[in-house]
Amino acid sequence: MLRRLTDRGTEYCGKVEQHDYQLYLAINDIAHTKTKAMSPQTNGICERFHKTILQDFYQVTFRKK
Repeated sequence: MLRRLTDRGTEYCGKVEQHDYQLYLAINDIAHTKTKAMSPQTNGICERFHKTILQDFYQVTFRKK
């Protein structure tokens, strides 16, 4: 993964040395792009993409057999 697009939620944003997610991105050399403030259209696209990843990848990969 080269770049990660997220909204400006506190679970994604913070100082690299104090935030686990930012530290992970820095260690793995992944660029972090944040949506514009007050941009509900972009936030909607971002949220829908995360939901798709959850449904199509994560739940299929880690579901109980």
